[in-house]
Amino acid sequence: MTRSDIINLLIGHRQYRSYLEIGVAAQGNLRRVQCEQKLGVDPAVCAPGVLQMESDSFFAQSTGSFDLIFIDGSHEEAQVDRDVVNSLERLNPEGAIVIHDCLPPSEWHQRPVGEFRPGQDWTGTVWRSVLKYFAVSPWLCYVVDCDWGCGVIDTRYSAQAKQLRALPAKLDYERDFRLLREYLRSAAEFLTQFQEP
Repeated sequence: MTRSDIINLLIGHRQYRSYLEIGVAAQGNLRRVQCEQKLGVDPAVCAPGVLQMESDSFFAQSTGSFDLIFIDGSHEEAQVDRDVVNSLERLNPEGAIVIHDCLPPSEWHQRPVGEFRPGQDWTGTVWRSVLKYFAVSPWLCYVVDCDWGCGVIDTRYSAQAKQLRALPAKLDYERDFRLLREYLRSAAEFLTQFQEP
């Protein structure tokens, strides 16, 4: 299962009509998404249907709202924090946010951006943003264990009964990444929500 599969299942099953993609990456995913209204935002991509700008600028200038927002832009914690907050403000009722690159397979994969070289695998510190938000979210949140980890914030459902988790001010991979595993769902578990009763 890929990020595109997750997005298209949510769109199709819930009849979502509007989709925003932050970080288009040569339009690979955006082309595969099946939605009536699609918009991409990426400062490095010049293509039809893509606004060539930073996500912060887009959210400052745009007033539109969306049924599903996919976050796959900057993989740095501070930027992902802002993208999540801004996306929640532009999400339609009962909408969903999907966040890519939540599961770095090793500490090396979440190294600082200054150590990243084009062509290398890199998830950055997306996992930190996801864990921080999931720990306090009023909504159902989980990570589908596929395609580098696809986090889902689903505002159709309230958070399942859980204790709010107090997290350290600065998250550490060796100490804290394991906490995100509490939110894991397999691809098969994710698919059960689309099966007829």
